[in-house]
Amino acid sequence: MKTILGSIIIIVTLVSCSASRKIRTNASSISPIHDTLALENKDTLKTEAARLLYSENGIPFQTFSAKVKVEYQDENGKQPDVNAFVRMKKDQAIWISVAATFLNIEGFRVLITPDSVVVMNKLEKTIEEYPFSYLQSRISIPVSFNDVQELVAGRAAMTGDSIGLVKSDGNYLEISLSDKNIDNIFYYTLPRLLLAKQSARISQPGKNYTANMLYEDYSKTDAGYFSTSRDVRIPEKQQHIFLSFKQIEFNKELSLPFNRPDGYTVK
Repeated sequence: MKTILGSIIIIVTLVSCSASRKIRTNASSISPIHDTLALENKDTLKTEAARLLYSENGIPFQTFSAKVKVEYQDENGKQPDVNAFVRMKKDQAIWISVAATFLNIEGFRVLITPDSVVVMNKLEKTIEEYPFSYLQSRISIPVSFNDVQELVAGRAAMTGDSIGLVKSDGNYLEISLSDKNIDNIFYYTLPRLLLAKQSARISQPGKNYTANMLYEDYSKTDAGYFSTSRDVRIPEKQQHIFLSFKQIEFNKELSLPFNRPDGYTVK
């Protein structure tokens, strides 16, 4: 169960469907773009990139909820699938309830705030409390709480404040950024401008690795288009995570129940 919990913590940092046909981004086939556009297009591309990453970064939201089927594999092989029910209040908290798919019994409840991570193990009746830096240590990526909620909502995260190269081949817009110890490349589809892929290279003392996140199967929700299939791979850690979203809702009233029952051991 600790392995499953660890995978859920990783997924969060990285994480209702319309009946209409889903939009494919063909993210797995994207490769670096050879810049062949005329020089006079550069300023236009940078303006568009800034709009996508900052002023119109995905679906605007105050609350978010979804059911997520999680498939996880690492150096120990494929782990049991789990269902994660996620609720989020922007800039306040992310609430997660985790159940094994074959039992459908809640095993863990997690509450993440800008300052802390609290894990309730309902199987062992324990509660563990950590500072937010615990989440950063689990994934070895210097993410902020804002980055976490952006990733969960399917928006560009870890964007920094300085755009580097911007390229286009007519099918995708490629945006390169560097921020602290992370080099990011984002790919958006053309002409819809849907986030299709994020490739991050993380460089830290003794730790150098990559994370590739693919965004597929966009469905129309009341708030806009949302990627219902996510594929996350971290080759150096032999980690592969696949997420399937449904029952998606934005900007609805919701609660984040996290009562601490009597008889639980606080670690």
